Amino acid sequence: MKQAFRVAYDGRNFHGFQRQLHVKTAEHEISSHLSKKHSKISNIFDLISQI
Repeated sequence: MKQAFRVAYDGRNFHGFQRQLHVKTAEHEISSHLSKKHSKISNIFDLISQI
């Protein structure tokens, strides 16, 4: 079953969406929470490749 999600976030606490070294980003937070729930997903691109 395929699913799609639209993500919106308040960017004040992030340094952009794309993953960067040593700073908090939206992509990192989304990926880390998804990987905790689904062991096969290690980052957001793994999720996209499964669709």
